[in-house]
Amino acid sequence: MNKIGLLTFSYGSNFGGTLQCLATYKILKNVLNKEVDILNYFPENSYTLSSLYLAGLKNNGKIDLNKVIIKLKYVKKGIDKFEDFRKKELKMTEYLSEEKIILKAKEYTDLIVGSDQVWNVTGGMRGAYFFEGLENTNKISYAACSGSDFYKDIDRERLKNSINDFNYISVRNNHTHSFVKRLTNKDAEIVCDPSILYDYKEYLTQEKPKEKYILTYILGSEINGGHEQVLKNIKEKFGNFKVIAVGIAYAGSGSLQFYPWADKVLYDASPEDWLNLINNAEFIYTDSYHGVLFSMKFHKNFLAYYSEKARASRFIDLAERYEVGDWIINTVDDLKSKNSLEKKIDYTKVDKLLDEHREYSMNFLKKALGENNE
Repeated sequence: MNKIGLLTFSYGSNFGGTLQCLATYKILKNVLNKEVDILNYFPENSYTLSSLYLAGLKNNGKIDLNKVIIKLKYVKKGIDKFEDFRKKELKMTEYLSEEKIILKAKEYTDLIVGSDQVWNVTGGMRGAYFFEGLENTNKISYAACSGSDFYKDIDRERLKNSINDFNYISVRNNHTHSFVKRLTNKDAEIVCDPSILYDYKEYLTQEKPKEKYILTYILGSEINGGHEQVLKNIKEKFGNFKVIAVGIAYAGSGSLQFYPWADKVLYDASPEDWLNLINNAEFIYTDSYHGVLFSMKFHKNFLAYYSEKARASRFIDLAERYEVGDWIINTVDDLKSKNSLEKKIDYTKVDKLLDEHREYSMNFLKKALGENNE
């Protein structure tokens, strides 16, 4: 029987990262009947609670210290909820340093890395995410993503050799396909994000909210033209509903995030909370890749945007692959020119594309794990 070691972004308090990890784990364990361990590795420079407090103190230099402390207490509650969720839902190893992963990995017949931006080498190449130095093991990448092209200072030969050493290579988007092709001249298979493979039904509650709401989940910089203008347009079209923001501790600027345009901010949502907030929302406004995927899964009205260059490739790929480009924008002017809020998403068409990609992706996993004859 296959014994699989899965390495992905299982750490931290990121909803998309945690839920895609859960999806891969559940599919391998419950659908393909494999024994699976999550390899509990995370980089040494990962955000800690103390770094979040420092981030709060950097908030433009003009802060209400009491407000920062109160909000970060809620952030701490949220972090605890993520820890509880992982302990309950995932079978994880002890913490592994980059050196210990090589020793631990020898216990497995198959090693899978992915999904998410495990091959993003912008800040340097981490050998762990390429299973560097491991031999005589079936190495598989599932929906790996490179994130961006900013890797000019990386040892390209080392990167090339590490990817070439994989037995089966699949990536999440065209951008990463090109990344692999340029380095290795190999055509990686493009598979869907694990969150498309799994239905999450066991985490969805039957209880419905007492009133309708617009949900925001913002990870990066503000859209060109302003969030307030976008939300004003959404309310004019869909109804003057309250705005609930799922808060994050920090953004790309390193500063604690505040949401003055929201009626309610949740800094302590659990992964289950997040799923149900999306499932029950009247409308979702987000710059999160997984925010879009879950909006599509639950057939929601949504509007997504990207401001940073690093996010563009992921959103452009989503727009083209699942034909939702009218609802993925770059600026408020883009919203107006596409007439996004006046158009209705054809979920019959979207579901067909998701189903086809899901089937293709499951076949890749089965083939990589030696089950192509089943």
